[in-house]
Amino acid sequence: MTDFSELVTASSIVLSSVPKALAFFFFIGLPDPMDDKWRAFIEDDGFNQKTLNDHSKAGYFLELMNVKKQFSDFLESNDHMNQLIGHKGGALLVEAYIIAFAIRIKKIRLVIQPTFYTTTMTKGKFQYVVMKTSWIDVNGKYVKKFTKLLGRLTEVKTNGKIPSRLIQQSEENLSKTMWKQYQKEYYPETVKE
Repeated sequence: MTDFSELVTASSIVLSSVPKALAFFFFIGLPDPMDDKWRAFIEDDGFNQKTLNDHSKAGYFLELMNVKKQFSDFLESNDHMNQLIGHKGGALLVEAYIIAFAIRIKKIRLVIQPTFYTTTMTKGKFQYVVMKTSWIDVNGKYVKKFTKLLGRLTEVKTNGKIPSRLIQQSEENLSKTMWKQYQKEYYPETVKE
């Protein structure tokens, strides 16, 4: 019979100086939750300069900073990790929390700097101009979710172009819809239908 007492003693000595959460990840075989990948994800928003200079988005930036702080605190807290680890399926719960925080951060980043697509669609014998933007589903995948009808192609385009005023109004409308969706998902008590 193999005696594992030396291995247990050696690992206890090595891990006694390591935070409990990291020791847990060592034994379970999961990556350190605060490795460089997660630090880079938290720190790099990828916003362009125009977005960073847009003061009308200050409230969104505040929400992003709060969520990023909560995520960092969760990753660095032995108390939070130990609470989850103590439950059945603790490793899966930790992973689920990490994924949920990452998805939430991606969603607020989308609210701050959305990408809009203008396209045409045919309904019956008419062509319509629509504007679309993406959202992130529960699995973290980008999906086309929000659509704004701009009108009939022949009525919307002036000299072959969509007026910038109409584009700006549609982008603002879709941005408000995205923010409302975010609030509905994370602060349902504040959303009025």
